[in-house]
Amino acid sequence: MVEKGLTPGEAIWELPGDNSAVSQERGDGFREFLTGARAFNDDQGAAHTIAADKRWTDAQIQSAITSSQVANWSRDNAKTYFESYISGKTPQTLAKWMWTMDDEFVMGILELLQTPAKASERAVFESTVKVITGCGGLIALYDVMGRTRATAGNQLYQPDGVAIMSPTCRPGFFVDAIQLMEDSLNGKDISVNYTDRASKRFHEPPHLVDTASWAANRTNPSWRGFD
Repeated sequence: MVEKGLTPGEAIWELPGDNSAVSQERGDGFREFLTGARAFNDDQGAAHTIAADKRWTDAQIQSAITSSQVANWSRDNAKTYFESYISGKTPQTLAKWMWTMDDEFVMGILELLQTPAKASERAVFESTVKVITGCGGLIALYDVMGRTRATAGNQLYQPDGVAIMSPTCRPGFFVDAIQLMEDSLNGKDISVNYTDRASKRFHEPPHLVDTASWAANRTNPSWRGFD
C-alpha cells in the first residue's frame, strides 16, 4: 500500500478474521509497520521498514483505520459487512485502501460488487479504491487477478484500476508446523526452532502475490496457493 501511494492519515477499511491471537497479531503487525515500530521481513530474508516521512502517528492509526465487525473467516459475512460499509459512500467518503485478513473475504466482496444490483457501488469502488488485500494464497483469487472485465465472461474479474494482493506462506509451512507439534508432544525441545526467541514464537515470512506475479505463482510448486 505504501509503495502504491498510501500516506499517513488516509482512510483504511479493515476486515478482521476473528477475535483470536492470529488476527490480533496481524492487526498489530500492520499498525506497528505503519508507525515504524516493526519491520516487514519478506520470504527472501530482507527486512523492510517504512520511510520516516511515511510513518503514521498513533493518533492517525486510531482515527483513520475503520475496523469492521470480525467476519469469522466467512465469505458471506464479508459480503454482509462490506455491503453495510459501502452503502451510501461516495469517492470522497470511501476508503481508498482496504485490507482484509483472508482471500475468501476479497472473493465475497467481488461477488457482491459484480452483481447487477450493485452497479453504482461497483462504479464508486473502481473509481476510488487503490488496493484491496486478502491473505492466504487462494488459487481462485489468483485466477481473478488474471482476468479483465473483457475476458471474464461470467466469472469474477479484477476491478478496473484496483490492485489485488494476497500475502501467503509456503504450503510446506503447515507440514513443518505439524511436525513441530508432534515433536513437542513427544517431549523434544523445539525452542531451537524459534524464529523469535524473545516471544517464543515461530514466524513464517510472507510471500506477496499480486497482479504482476499471480501467473508465475499459480504454477510454482512452492507458492502455487491453496484450493
